[in-house]
Amino acid sequence: MMKQYLMLVFWLLPLGVFAQSDNFRVEVATQGCMFYSDFKPYALGGSLGYNITDRFFVNVKGEYAINMFKKDGVKSYDDCLVAGVNAGYTFLKSSLIDIDGRLGFGDNFRKSENWRYSYYDAGIYGHLGNSKVKPIIGLGVRYYDSRNSYSKDYTRFYVSIGFGLNY
Repeated sequence: MMKQYLMLVFWLLPLGVFAQSDNFRVEVATQGCMFYSDFKPYALGGSLGYNITDRFFVNVKGEYAINMFKKDGVKSYDDCLVAGVNAGYTFLKSSLIDIDGRLGFGDNFRKSENWRYSYYDAGIYGHLGNSKVKPIIGLGVRYYDSRNSYSKDYTRFYVSIGFGLNY
């Protein structure tokens, strides 16, 4: 229950932020990678944010992450809630596609449970079409900074698929 409350707080936090532009943004996406055998991260998440200008935006992001491990032939997994922030810039705007670059960071805020980590993220995302609801596809790289001895640090490339709403 506490985790759900924390996620709700992080998702609603941008509602009190006032920006130069009144464009409010919501995104829901899943991301993952399949090309590694020792560690495969998958996540389902959402973000709320504002378009500060016509091209610059900030988001508060929440994810439910499932991290799959294979150590010495033994498969295991770790699941957790993750919260973060990112900022981006839309460097290509057209009637068919908007392309933006993003930088972000986040943490799973664990104290003593299994794997405690922070992440640092960079990605390129394409928003298809010109309607209020747009499909989104993204490619990126994420560095997982392990905070305990449960696991080592990892760098992983990922694909993200979802949809976004602009108000």
